[in-house]
Amino acid sequence: MLWTLLAVTGQSAESLSERELAELQAQNRLLQQQVQQQQQQINELRERVDHLQPSEHPDRQSPTPETRPTQGRDGPPRTDSPGFQAARAIRVSGEAGLAYFSSTKAGAFPNAEFRIDDAKVFLEAPIWKNVYFFTGLELASREETENTIHIGELYADIEDLFVAARDRRLSARIGRFNIPFGEEYQDRSVMANPLISHSVADVWGIDEGVQLYGTFDRLQFNVAVQNGGSPTRRDFNQDKSVTVRLSTEPVRSLHLSASAHRTGKLDVKNDLSSEIWFGGEYLGPLGIPANTRTFQASLLQFDAAWHWAQGHVNAAVGAMRINDDRPAMDDLRRARYFSVELVQQITPSLYAATRYGEIRVPHGYPVVGLGDYGKFYYASPPTKSLQRLSLGFGYRFAEPLIWKIEYSWEEGKFITGESRPSAATFSTELGLKF
Repeated sequence: MLWTLLAVTGQSAESLSERELAELQAQNRLLQQQVQQQQQQINELRERVDHLQPSEHPDRQSPTPETRPTQGRDGPPRTDSPGFQAARAIRVSGEAGLAYFSSTKAGAFPNAEFRIDDAKVFLEAPIWKNVYFFTGLELASREETENTIHIGELYADIEDLFVAARDRRLSARIGRFNIPFGEEYQDRSVMANPLISHSVADVWGIDEGVQLYGTFDRLQFNVAVQNGGSPTRRDFNQDKSVTVRLSTEPVRSLHLSASAHRTGKLDVKNDLSSEIWFGGEYLGPLGIPANTRTFQASLLQFDAAWHWAQGHVNAAVGAMRINDDRPAMDDLRRARYFSVELVQQITPSLYAATRYGEIRVPHGYPVVGLGDYGKFYYASPPTKSLQRLSLGFGYRFAEPLIWKIEYSWEEGKFITGESRPSAATFSTELGLKF
């Protein structure tokens, strides 16, 4: 168009020869083709940027039930870019904590131990279109007494089974995966947890089953049906566990959720316990196989989180109910629990964190907490109340390397009214991932 303007201003249209007009038309066509090509390139670049750009809160707004962590969520970073799918490569990642724990005599670490803490390797690969495979191998877990390699999660994700609009999506997960109850289980990993310890209730678990998850406008939902019992390869009761979680963000900085879980009826002799943890151990019956056939538990929890530029505050409040069919005994137990966590950045790399929580069981239940398992789960009278205060600092050298230090005070009372021996614990940990 520029060449045309110059030509017209330089001479009258009548003085142009047919040859000159043909040259101008050819130049115009060439310029139009160049403009179209440039616009196409701009559109392609915009699409790539939109695809790669994360959401404001990727751990909260993603349609997946728990974002596979770029920062410590339930697995490795997502690998669903077009280039990755084309290559059909397997992505391998992992994380581990190299830790030191020292507690009082009543605690879990009276001998001041160096430990490998929660070492995991993740594998993820695209299978076909929107189908992905994911597994996590547990090399060493804090809850395990021996370093035995076992499967953590192993599932197929089928994303966007149904899409009615951009914010109305339905996806599915099949296999062995985290029970989608509450919010803390998504931040239990070494790299995501701002402290080393977890909350006093620490409700979490992994089980086999099917999960539907997605979004409906501002509402995110998760519904999971799983076996419920602890054996990973068998189920000994037809009654399944059911978990439902609904969450929303009414404003940009506020995240709210409500979760409900029932274990279903479980076989005392063969299932042994449920797959959900509470207070440092699987939820299980008070009766023994000799006189008890089944037990079941249910939980309800509400979570809230407020985020700001340099920190956040999280709060959770919940209730637990458990009972079994031991004859001539009232084994019904009800518990109430809550926790509050505050994290604040001091410098771009250094932060401070604190967490306080309580569990109250009026009629007593074997709650381990940070204490010695043999002492508080079997030998001692049932626990009536347990409180824990944790204070710590963290220094993030880089995204894959963090150092944390923490001191936790834990005290409580037995059903007899006596005070539990203190299980105060000092810990420090170097967390790394690849």
